[in-house]
Amino acid sequence: MRVAAAALVALALVTRAGAASPPGPPEAVPDFAILQDGDDLIHHGGEAPLNPGPGWLALDVVDGLWHLRAATLRGEQAIDPIGEENTGVRIHATPAHAFLYLKLPTLVPGKVDTPNMRFRDHWRQFVDGQSLPLAFKGRTWRFDVRKHEVVLSEGATSISLGQVVDDSDDTFALRWAGDLDRDGRLDFIFERGANNSSEICIWLSSLAVPGKPIGEAACWLTTGC
Repeated sequence: MRVAAAALVALALVTRAGAASPPGPPEAVPDFAILQDGDDLIHHGGEAPLNPGPGWLALDVVDGLWHLRAATLRGEQAIDPIGEENTGVRIHATPAHAFLYLKLPTLVPGKVDTPNMRFRDHWRQFVDGQSLPLAFKGRTWRFDVRKHEVVLSEGATSISLGQVVDDSDDTFALRWAGDLDRDGRLDFIFERGANNSSEICIWLSSLAVPGKPIGEAACWLTTGC
């Protein structure tokens, strides 16, 4: 009887010990809202989804006008050129080679109005002492770079977008501007690059808080060698 009781106590202790140390939660899969296509690009593991899922839109020029078009993305395992292991991800997209691929629930397919500027291969890098006005639907948005700080203003609203550094390895540029969310106001895509990384961010006017012209929607960070 004593042996049986001791066995039951030991079993209870083992059970309690197991219950006190449950397995950790599965590793979270990051959400992606911005991607670049490219059968010639291999992203490091964790910098692009192997299973992109539905809901993507391609931002690109169609017949001389900017559009958001429904897109299908597929991820493929690939050899990472840095680690030389099968941990990289190559993205295949239809339509292929769009300017960017976006996945935000507030965006829908259709024509996108833009300022009278060329953007696909013409970035606007911010430089100290520079001003850049953008006219759109009778209103003016203005970037001013003073004392290395980039400030965007429109009417009575303004927002600081951070610092620029006069260094060839550290850049901050306007990649694109237009009315992505179709509220009649400009939205922006920026890219900030350092010597070994690049971050692309979408800012939407529909996410702006009082006193600010835009609010940040999503960013995508990639690293180099």
